[in-house]
Order: sequence, then structure tokens, then C-alpha cells
Amino acid sequence: MPPATSFALPSVQEKPTYVQNLFARVASYYDLMNDVMSFGLHRLWKRQACRKLALPRNGRVLDVCSGTGDLAVMLHRQYPTVAITALDFCPEMLAIGRKRAEAQGVPAMFEQGDALALPYADNAFDGVIIGYGLRNVAHYDRCLSEMVRVVKPGGYVVVLDMSHPKGLANVISGFYRFTIMPLMGKCVANDPDAYRYLANSIFFYPDQSKLAHMMAEAGLGHVAYENKLGGICALHWGQKSVDSPT
Repeated sequence: MPPATSFALPSVQEKPTYVQNLFARVASYYDLMNDVMSFGLHRLWKRQACRKLALPRNGRVLDVCSGTGDLAVMLHRQYPTVAITALDFCPEMLAIGRKRAEAQGVPAMFEQGDALALPYADNAFDGVIIGYGLRNVAHYDRCLSEMVRVVKPGGYVVVLDMSHPKGLANVISGFYRFTIMPLMGKCVANDPDAYRYLANSIFFYPDQSKLAHMMAEAGLGHVAYENKLGGICALHWGQKSVDSPT
């Protein structure tokens, strides 16, 4: 379904500042809205995404676009011996993530940074994950390349995000995204434009096959994906070649 014509998405140049300001505005409502909009299913999908990392004992993992830190908490529960670094460029979201981790005894390191220029050395992590964040960066390919750069050969890069269903599921999803989501945003967060952006951004996000191709182009092998709820959401993963020079 095409985007709502009454709402203009930011340009590539405007997107970083626009998205940062948007998430600053909705940070305190973000977790509640995720639960409401997905009927809690995002938690199940995130746990499944964490499992795809297959992290080694005492390894290191990077959570890109960590937001309010729920993935970092899930990672600690599944891999209690792994060192977790959670990166986001929105201070308001990071503050909530740090508070959540401290309250739940999760020893994650929360850092502010740019997903398009990750401040880490090559081959620094045993796995890298991004949950509902790739769609919000200005350059998908650059973000994927950065995640591949910092993961060790043999490690997995995992991407979880909204995607493109087919047939009737696409019609239902379109109505929900363009009509119900902004209404929920108005009622719960008093910010319908934030959720109009989120709904419209899905339209321009690569579909499942295109994203899999982009991940392979970034240097991942054995790329695969699973559709969730008929393709409304998709989980992608791929493994960095052990022969990779970086």
C-alpha cells in the first residue's frame, strides 16, 4: 500500500536529525507503544532474533540502535556470560536503556554513537544485532557494511524490522499502519506525526529479498530470513566469512 500522501518523509540529508528528534519526543512512550502496536509480539520476535546470534561463551555482542535497551536485557538473559555493548544516537532513549539495565542487573555498556560510523575496531564483536533500527538510518547499505566490519569472521549479523507482507496481509497491514498507528500515537503519546513517519517509512524500506541481497553485498554469507505474521515483520541473518580480510 502506498504511503499517506498528506505526510512528507524527511530527505536523506534531513533524516538523521529528524529521527533523533522524533525518538527524543517519544522515548518515554516508546515501550508502551511497541507493546500496544504489536500486541506484545515484538518481544517474542526479539528473543528469536537474539537466538540467531549463536554467541560463544564470554563473547562480545553489539546491539545497534539499541533504543530503550530491551534487546540488551534479552541478550543478557540468553547469554549471561557475554559482554553487551548497546549503541544509540538518541540520549533520551539511552537514558531509559541505562536505567532499565541497572534496575534488572544487566551489566551492559550503553554508548552514544552513529550506526553509519560505528566507533569500534574491525572484528571487535562475536555478533551484531539491530532491532527495528535499520529502517530509520539514512543509508541502509552503509549501516550493514559497518555491522559486517565490526563483527568477527564466523560471527552473525541479525536484522529484525518491519517488512512487506503480500496479498490480504498487505492490505490489512497498510490500513493498520496508515490509519490505526497514527491514531494510537495521538491517544497514547500525543504525537501522531511520529507514528505517521514510522508507518510511511516502511513503504520505502527494502523488501525481504532485497534486504537479503543487500546483506550479501555487504559481505555476509548464508543469508536467510523468516517472515513473521505473514511478512509484516521479517527476521534476517547472515554470517561473516571466516576468509574475510576484515
